[in-house]
Amino acid sequence: MIFVKKEVTAVVWEWVWEWVWEWVWEYCFLQNRPESEVQKGMGQMTFCNGIKTAAIWTCYPFLEWLPKKWTLRFKLAGWFLLSDWQKMQRELYFNPTDVQFLDLTPQQIKEHFAELDSVSQEVAQNFIRKCKVHTMTQTMLAYPSVLILDTEKILTLRQLGIRARRHRDLAVLRQKYQVDGNYESLVCHHGLPQLPDSAKKVMAGKDFIDAGAYQGDSCVILAEYGPRRIWAFEPSPANLTELHRTMQNNNIPKTRYETVASGLAATTGTCFFHDCGNNGTDLKITGESQTAVTTLDAFSADHDLTVGLIKADVEGMGLEVVRGAEKTIKRDRPVLALAIYHNQDEFLRVYSLLKSWQLNYVFKMLDFPPHSECEITLLAYPEPVK
Repeated sequence: MIFVKKEVTAVVWEWVWEWVWEWVWEYCFLQNRPESEVQKGMGQMTFCNGIKTAAIWTCYPFLEWLPKKWTLRFKLAGWFLLSDWQKMQRELYFNPTDVQFLDLTPQQIKEHFAELDSVSQEVAQNFIRKCKVHTMTQTMLAYPSVLILDTEKILTLRQLGIRARRHRDLAVLRQKYQVDGNYESLVCHHGLPQLPDSAKKVMAGKDFIDAGAYQGDSCVILAEYGPRRIWAFEPSPANLTELHRTMQNNNIPKTRYETVASGLAATTGTCFFHDCGNNGTDLKITGESQTAVTTLDAFSADHDLTVGLIKADVEGMGLEVVRGAEKTIKRDRPVLALAIYHNQDEFLRVYSLLKSWQLNYVFKMLDFPPHSECEITLLAYPEPVK
């Protein structure tokens, strides 16, 4: 709560300073100025931002020697004074997902995930806390079109170093696999490296389900875990085109994977959706594109599958996918890697539904990148035989 108050206070002060700076910049500099002078002023701002960045990296080592409370105070002050003042359209930053978690309390989270290990419970609590902080800081801004929020100004040197390494690691793997993939797939493999050997043996040689295959970033990774075949469900034609290109670029033969131009749900049928042609494509949003949806149970029966892994990141339809896979999960007892951060149904009810089936599974909650409270995955696998 103390951190939330400090962050909100810092954002409020920053908004005040931004409003003053915006007025000075718009009415004292840009007003009636020739284009050449405006461009010159922009160049000076870029130069100043470089100086600010250098000052931050110079001062940070000395701040680490101060008591922790003073370190945070100085960084909050620096965050306010040394902001880059770059405008960002608020609607491009605002994440409506965060609002859906406002009514959850730490006690509710603790009770709901009481049987999880302490690390998983901490991931759940931190995720809810992050959502509330983001929502509070955004809704307190009265200026309608601009949101200034540069949290790097209050990160420690270690945190900044970790972030830099993450960006570097992701860039290297994107180049290696020739795909614009995400951190959770290319770097973290959706949590699969954390599986015990017994769970990895359960997967090997069986059919893998990749629900929400996007452009193939998860398919190329799953191919490294010894599947009989990967069944890649992706309703977006644009993403499917990129998926085929990704698999071809990585020399993965078509005998090892099969694309399915439809979605997975709790029932069979059709739906209209908005096809963004990226990883934001959402079957819950009505649009101009139409796709068939089916249940994994029906698909598995039609194709005589023995499922070893279900990976699902389906932009909010995670609960529907699990409901439509009940027979398959109970019969084949596959490893599950399910993204559950898009809405409350995913976050709370996917876990409770799986628990109600009494599968004798181990459940872990992971965040990708680690300690970021961003992409939350529920990893589940059969309890090892003792």
